[in-house]
Amino acid sequence: MTEVFNVYCDESCHLENDGQTAMVLGAVWCPLDKTREIAVRLREIKRKHGLPASFEVKWTKVSSSKQAFYLDLMDYFFDDNDLHFRALICRKKQNLTIMLFLARLMTIGITKCILIC
Repeated sequence: MTEVFNVYCDESCHLENDGQTAMVLGAVWCPLDKTREIAVRLREIKRKHGLPASFEVKWTKVSSSKQAFYLDLMDYFFDDNDLHFRALICRKKQNLTIMLFLARLMTIGITKCILIC
């Protein structure tokens, strides 16, 4: 039987002239049938820390005042066997010809894509 997964991708420092030399492409995935359970648990963690359900989780928002929230979030992530993570880290993104490919995609209105290598 084929198992279906929800995959959530994001990038960091992917812009060619952002002053950063490194770039990260990351993905978190879970089985499709666990998506609702995980979403409910994430909202519960946000509520516990007085954050709205719509609060966007970003590492740039980590601060002393939200430390307990992010620690709870990490504990949940590492304790739940249905959540998985992978990242591709490129230390010198200027050496990637993929930047040209991404730039072309963005010119036609595509800002998110998954690359399979």
